[in-house]
Amino acid sequence: MIGYAQGFFGNDTVRFGNKGTKQLVVNATRFGQADEIADAFTDVKKVTAGSFSSTVGWQVISSTGSTFIYAPRAIAAEIAKAANAEVNSPELFCL
Repeated sequence: MIGYAQGFFGNDTVRFGNKGTKQLVVNATRFGQADEIADAFTDVKKVTAGSFSSTVGWQVISSTGSTFIYAPRAIAAEIAKAANAEVNSPELFCL
């Protein structure tokens, strides 16, 4: 197990689509809200790969058991470029 989250369930109406457009409305959507999360979920402050470096920061899951890189698409693209890596899934942009 990478980490844990503890909290409660909420219930709300979820809308998919831009404001002012015909939206998909899903009533009575149940979703989890965490009020306590494991230290495995943390913020990254800086990433460096080759000549690429960024201090943008984003929330990550810290795991030494995986090579998965969870990052904003633009950051992941720069990391891939710096490492001469190939993107194996454009939809997920996994390295």
